[in-house]
Amino acid sequence: VLWSAPMGDKLLEAIPHWQGKCTLHPDVMTRILSVESLLSLSTYPPNFTGVLWLTITDDIIPANNGTFSLSIHQGTAAIRKMAYTPNAYCSLSIKNLTALIMGQVSALELAEQGQLTGIENQIHALEKLFPKKKNTINESF
Repeated sequence: VLWSAPMGDKLLEAIPHWQGKCTLHPDVMTRILSVESLLSLSTYPPNFTGVLWLTITDDIIPANNGTFSLSIHQGTAAIRKMAYTPNAYCSLSIKNLTALIMGQVSALELAEQGQLTGIENQIHALEKLFPKKKNTINESF
């Protein structure tokens, strides 16, 4: 079955165990080339202070694989790649990190779908840092 769904359509999520059975082909694609660069250059809420540990998997760019420490103090971030994985961390693929940062999906939605694993306070922190929003890309010129 092939269907073109409108932006924001949630029908796929209603299909039980859709992962591995359905393939999404987006009209537009975003790709994170460097997790460290992107997270260090991103803007964060000025009232947020905390540390998150993100374990990222990327099948294409090996430098993006690993656990990253994201320290944010009043909206300013410092990031570094860890030599070890701490006990308190979140784990997700580069694809899902992209969707999270772009606001396509929330951290809680990813967690509910099993696409983001981790401890609850880290997931809620990601929810605050990268809120879901409606993004559109005008493909008409």
